[in-house]
Amino acid sequence: MLSKDVRRVVCIHEAGHAVIHALGGTTIHRVAVAPEGSASWAYQTEREGAEIDLWGACEPSGLGMAWTWCKWDGEHGVYLADRKGFNDVMSELKAFSGAHAHAARHRYLRAYVCGLLAGPIAESIVTNAAFDISNLNYWSGQHHDIPKAQGLSGLLPRRNELSHLITMTEAALRTPAIWARVVALADELEKKGELDDVDEFLPDVDTTWPPSPRSKNTQSAGT
Repeated sequence: MLSKDVRRVVCIHEAGHAVIHALGGTTIHRVAVAPEGSASWAYQTEREGAEIDLWGACEPSGLGMAWTWCKWDGEHGVYLADRKGFNDVMSELKAFSGAHAHAARHRYLRAYVCGLLAGPIAESIVTNAAFDISNLNYWSGQHHDIPKAQGLSGLLPRRNELSHLITMTEAALRTPAIWARVVALADELEKKGELDDVDEFLPDVDTTWPPSPRSKNTQSAGT
């Protein structure tokens, strides 16, 4: 049964996703949370049909072609990233669109991974728990945030991408202005249960965030 206290944490979780996704430039279609007292819940997404056994949902716009090189391995319970295949295509695109557009694509992929990480990290912040990405007994499964973030980060060019993006996401969420948006959106979601228009709660897009691991500019956004 979904208690009032747990439902509040779910609201923070989904609001964290929405705010950080928006900061990175991803459109949010809808956020939703199961009613208090629920024993089970089904959420109908715009693209994938119903997802069962979730207490809440944040539905961002699609990532596009990156998922072509990141496939679910059901036997091992992980997403497998084909970095070489992805980089080959990215190199071809770079030849046509230039270095700036190439860097922007990598920046957006990093931001999308941060959006996936933001829900679990926001949840850890509000519950005063240390964020532990290794706790896959909790975050495991094809539809969960952490396996998706791990898989997609494997497409990025540097080995320390995931740990870097965890740091960037937590720093952004702990920025007072960003956290205030998370709380305000969570408050509204807690009252209404489902929101199709959340733009007023979201920050402006920061096209410089998150920086790559090699960048010296690793400060969090303060929008």
